[in-house]
Amino acid sequence: GPRPHETSMYKKMPDWAKVRFNTKPGISGLAQVKGGINISWEKRWEYDLEYIKIKSFMVDLKIIFNKILIILVNND
Repeated sequence: GPRPHETSMYKKMPDWAKVRFNTKPGISGLAQVKGGINISWEKRWEYDLEYIKIKSFMVDLKIIFNKILIILVNND
């Protein structure tokens, strides 16, 4: 699920992005495997909403697998 934000961030978020709080947070998400720290907050929120729409056990497995690959490739 989406990574949790500081509560102060909630006040700054547009209403469309607050939907991400309707799902449980996770240890990683689409934003972390598709863009990492190099993407805007709005793009991260878009990925979070995409995850909410398609979430399933298989999607979670793909995210975990991709996160492991990212860690392995970036630690050469």
